[in-house]
Amino acid sequence: MNLNSLITKLNEDDNYVNLLSRSEKKTKKSYLENIVKMTYKLYFKNNEKYKKLLNLLCDVDFENDYNYWTWIEYALLLKIYDNEIKGNDNSIYIEKINYAINSGSELEIHVKKNIIERINLSSFEYSSNKIKDIDTLIENLIRLLKIRFFSLNEKSKVDLIISSIRLNTL
Repeated sequence: MNLNSLITKLNEDDNYVNLLSRSEKKTKKSYLENIVKMTYKLYFKNNEKYKKLLNLLCDVDFENDYNYWTWIEYALLLKIYDNEIKGNDNSIYIEKINYAINSGSELEIHVKKNIIERINLSSFEYSSNKIKDIDTLIENLIRLLKIRFFSLNEKSKVDLIISSIRLNTL
């Protein structure tokens, strides 16, 4: 599925058309960003609406545009996290992420892999104090899931932080 098809489907579905305000839908990029953040909010609040949204987001294919792909990747990371908790297979989603990483010129691929190598928990600061701003919380969760996926040796530490966030905030 491409991005335009996703937006069309979301705009036609009564369950999702009113989730975002008009200002959150000004551009395709802002629409996608806000729908991914909404999916995270719904997921961590245990609202079942996240399932269909997440499935639709994960059906979008890489089209060589990282302005959009970044947000699809965040949805894929949430899907992988959700599937791991449920014991489901993630090979399709991992393959999609790897396809995007390995596409482009040799230099682009090299740069992307260097960036991934630098992703680690030491670049993340977390306070166990209650986070009141939901947008900050969602951004933290997105970053944590990215660290969790790309830095496997820190997976258990990230899971503890996510559990702490869920207990203290959501």
